[in-house]
This record gives sequence, C-alpha cells and structure tokens, in this order.
Amino acid sequence: MELPTDREAKGLSPMLPGRMSEQQEATMKLCYAAAAGDPVAVSALLVAGYDADAADYAGKTPLHIACTVNSTGSREVVKVLLEHGVRVNRLDSLGQTPLDICLRARNFEMCRLLEDYGAKVQREELEFKARESFWLLHPEDIKLRKQIGKTLKSAVHLATWRGTRVVVKCAKLHHTSVVRNMAKSKSWVPGLDCLSPTVTLELDEEELITEELLKEIQMLASLRHPDLVLFMGAVLDPGYPVMFVTEFMEGGDLEHHMRLQREKHKVQHWSPPLEQMLEWCLSVSRALSFLHNFDTPIIHRDLKPLNLLLTKHLDIKVTDFGISKMLRNVDHKAYTAMTGGVGSWLYMAPEVVRHEEYDEKVDIYSFGLIMYYLSSGRRPFYQVSLNPKVVLQEFLDGKEPRPVIQHCHAKLRSVVRQSWHEDPQQRPSADEINTFLEEARQKPGHRPCLLM
Repeated sequence: MELPTDREAKGLSPMLPGRMSEQQEATMKLCYAAAAGDPVAVSALLVAGYDADAADYAGKTPLHIACTVNSTGSREVVKVLLEHGVRVNRLDSLGQTPLDICLRARNFEMCRLLEDYGAKVQREELEFKARESFWLLHPEDIKLRKQIGKTLKSAVHLATWRGTRVVVKCAKLHHTSVVRNMAKSKSWVPGLDCLSPTVTLELDEEELITEELLKEIQMLASLRHPDLVLFMGAVLDPGYPVMFVTEFMEGGDLEHHMRLQREKHKVQHWSPPLEQMLEWCLSVSRALSFLHNFDTPIIHRDLKPLNLLLTKHLDIKVTDFGISKMLRNVDHKAYTAMTGGVGSWLYMAPEVVRHEEYDEKVDIYSFGLIMYYLSSGRRPFYQVSLNPKVVLQEFLDGKEPRPVIQHCHAKLRSVVRQSWHEDPQQRPSADEINTFLEEARQKPGHRPCLLM
C-alpha cells in the first residue's frame, strides 16, 4: 500500500496551510494503514516509532479500526499490533473494546486472536451492549424461586420476571456486600443456596467465576436460533451477582423425560414414536448446523440428553453453552476436566478422551449417541458397562467400542453409524444430517441413503 502524503493524510488541499500536530498526523497515518488492512505499512510505522495506542477523534486505536474489517489483511494487522504489545482492552469513546467490536461483527477468528493476548469481557462493556440491544435487566424485576441445579461456580433457579416464568443462572455469592444487596432487594428469597454459600472463595477465583459467566452471556447474546433455548437478558449491576435469564422449558430435560416415560409405561426401554423422534433429531441437527456454519465454527462440546430441553408441547431445544468454544480457541486438555459427570463422559468423543486434536465433529459424535438413545431407549454402551469410567478406559486403551446398532430404528442406522465413525472426518456434517432426516420425515416408507 502506498501511504498518503502529509497533505492527504490531513484531508487538506495542497493550497491550505497544515493544521495537524505531528502526533495527530502520525495517528492518522497508522489508523489509515490499519483500516486498509496493510500489515507491512503498519509494521513500518511501528518500527519508525509511531504510537500503536494513539487514538483518533472517536477514541479508536489502530486495533479498534483493524477489528472493524473481517479480512485476511485486517487479521494480519491485528497480529502485528498484538505482537507489538498494544493495550488489548482499551475502550473507545463509545465504551467498546476491540473484542466487543469483533463480537458484534461475529468475527470469531479475530476474537480468538484478541483473547490469546489477554482480551477479556468487561462487565461495563457488556452492560453497554445490553442497553443498546435492550436485554439489560433490572435485578428488582427478578423474583428468584427454588433452585433446580448447581455447580461449583453457579446456581440455576426457577424465577419470575415481570410475570413470566423464567430460568436464572447466577454466579454463587461470596462477598458480604453483594449478599447484603440481594437481601435488601425485592428479588430476595430466603433459603436459596446460592445466596448463603458455605464456602468462601479467594477474590481471584471469584473474579474468574464472574469472567466465565460473562463469557457465557456474551456467547448467548450473539446466538439467536429457534432451536436454541432463548436468551432473554442479563443482570450486570456491579452491586449484584452476574446472572442471566432464559426461557423456562416446562417439559424438563430429555433424560428426565425418558425416565418418566419408562416409569409410566412400566418398561425397561422406552423410545418415542418415529415421527416424534425425527422431529427431535431435526431440532438438534438444525441447532448444530447453525453453530457449525459460522466462519469460525462454534463447538457445543457438551451435547447430551441433559442439555436438550422440552417445551410443554414437547418441542426440543439445545441449551447450556457454558463450555462452548470457538473452534480455533479450543483447550483440548481442559475439556475433560470441564465437562465432568456421568452424562458428559458417556457422550464424549474418543478423540477428546485421548486429548487429541478435534473439531466440530465431536458434536456430531455426541449427536449420534443421542440419536441411538432416542431410537433404542437404551443408554449408550450399556453392553460394555454401566460405569462410564470403564468406557473411557476402553478408549484410552486404544479400543473403539460402540453401541449395538441393531437396537436402533432401521431408518436411523446409517446416519447413526456414520455419526460415530472412528475417523472424525468421515462423520457427516450437521447439514448432511439435516438433509437425511428431512428426507426420512417426508418419505415415511423410504429409507434414505446418507451421501458422504
């Protein structure tokens, strides 16, 4: 790229006297090169001593400007600036960080670059986005009710919000001042575990919990799809615990529904009618297609019956993006530690168990086991062991156990078998599964072939 002349950089005609300081001129040159996506020019200017953190009239640094364009050149500019040591969490005059700009544009690959260099979700910046997009909620409007789930870091409650039944996920409370604020608010309900913790965490760990919840909110606020549980808003007031609100799914989770049906019909194995089964599978495959088809795919990473929720009309939706990751930002070794629990272990892809490289096809593997469970009514790998650790050890020993495919409905056998293929690259995409299931649903008497 050919840099502008001094006069052009100032936006002045050659006949007018200069009106910019040297610092302003330097800032404009650097911002111009960043906007043009020219890493060579940016590098040359930085070597010449130009200030990479200098901001223009709108408070935008060259990093802010480079993040507004999704191109190969812009990504290279971002790399150059990050390697130079720019302030990655700096706010512009609108209160936006470079990470916020990338998230608004769903430029997830550039988000990964920024996070690699310490970019974090700022509560203030997320609050600005929430106000602008009308999903910032007031804590006094939320009436917490009974707790329906918890982890070491968060608690999930039934609640009401302006007369609507909802579900609230909040960070556990540890600071006395925060607990006191909740007690004074109209949303206080005595006896809630998340409001009276028995364990006091160190401040840095508490900040980490909040940061993780903010990341989940950031992810949810960017994802809108009819087959995902609806994100309704978040509480980001500094005087209260971070919490977010989703729609209430009256039918509960799929695991619970399957158990109730076994008890109701007094059978050891229960599966839904074929039409219902295909509808449920389509809902999940559409959700995965949505997530996997971003420029930088989003991996759910914890797909299992407990994370599939039912409406009162028995429509199914995907939930729980607490450990979802953009494909290029996967911590392979952390995955097994983060998921934990019987449900997660049973549906975890072999390549994850072995700490191997993986991609979005881990979701397809999990989905294959879910389709098997729906079709057969049998827990995956029951023929190997009822203890999921035994199955994990089989994978670690280099073995490749799979459920008994004959228990699966004939119409689903081919897609299920392909979905849990030993070679992840041989597994179908979510789009291909969509096509297969649509054909199976529209032609009840026809057994479609899965084309790879």
